[in-house]
Amino acid sequence: MVAGAVEGDFPSLTRPEPMFDLSALQGVRSRSEVNRLRLADERRLFRSAVARARRRVVLTASDPHGMESDEAVASRFVDELGVVWTQAPIGMGADPVS
Repeated sequence: MVAGAVEGDFPSLTRPEPMFDLSALQGVRSRSEVNRLRLADERRLFRSAVARARRRVVLTASDPHGMESDEAVASRFVDELGVVWTQAPIGMGADPVS
């Protein structure tokens, strides 16, 4: 299960940078290069989570700010997989979940 497959959360390019980054000692990197490398790292993490599933992967996405569902944008990684999003069922089902 991958919760929060929303652009801005997964991938998140605004997460704090490490206090000490050995790769930073190799030279100065531009902000665009740092973002490109972080995006590639997030993509590897996402694909690893999806690839480890034995039978099925459940991806969830909701608007983290509680606005209309049209405001939330699904993660670009999900689009790259070619997944078609479906709305969650509204209301409770006949059988309780346990």
